Amino acid sequence: MIVECRIQRLNEDNVTQLLTILTFKRPQLMEFKSINPYNGKEIETYKEHSENEVNSILEKSQTAFESWRQVPVGERSKLLEKAADVLKNKPMN
Repeated sequence: MIVECRIQRLNEDNVTQLLTILTFKRPQLMEFKSINPYNGKEIETYKEHSENEVNSILEKSQTAFESWRQVPVGERSKLLEKAADVLKNKPMN
């Protein structure tokens, strides 16, 4: 990460003010690595999301929430039990 700092002196009504501007510049989005603490092997690498991607994800999440809340509790429970069964039977990597 490059940090750039500019200092300017401003004169306004015979009073000198010091203005410090910090500008943070990143050449690219960051990556995050998930490491297995037992063996030190990399599990997965995740890229940082841009602001537009985050906003899109949040909008989709809100839409899904609005839809899911309309499903009766009994039906949600059955669907979650089926999902749990699928996860229990899924082989681990």
